[in-house]
Amino acid sequence: MKKIAISSLAFFLTISTQAQRWWKPTKNELIGYSGFISAGVSNGFNQAIEHHSYGLGNPFVDISESYKRKYKDYAAGNFKEAYFGSKTFLVWTTDAFHLSNTLEKGFLITGVTLTVWDLKSELKKYEKKDRWKVIVFKKILFPLLIQNLAFEATFNNLHPGD
Repeated sequence: MKKIAISSLAFFLTISTQAQRWWKPTKNELIGYSGFISAGVSNGFNQAIEHHSYGLGNPFVDISESYKRKYKDYAAGNFKEAYFGSKTFLVWTTDAFHLSNTLEKGFLITGVTLTVWDLKSELKKYEKKDRWKVIVFKKILFPLLIQNLAFEATFNNLHPGD
């Protein structure tokens, strides 16, 4: 059902955008879209690590072992920081789970910022009746679609199924 909904949305988006002259992404939007794609890839990697045991045996990726890297000597019960910030603001440097989570948030912030950066000036180019299309398709639906497609592609390649 999910694939049918995504395919229908992509088909509708293609038809509606081919019929309109306004579908030409700006440079900021293209960079923002790549941010959304990167966020989807990071999230797919993160979910494969967290929920489907991807990377077992790799000390940086294995979720059952990698969290111990932020402590000085976890096995001996020494829970002090392994290095300055390893348990707080630098936790993303300790394992792949936290790194992919941090990257996803950063890419999302970048994508949202760049896709709406010139919204006010861009909306002035269109008639009032067409402005909602710019906001709905170019700023909301298309970024969500490409982010989720990137997630699905990454997650399914890292975890082919049960």
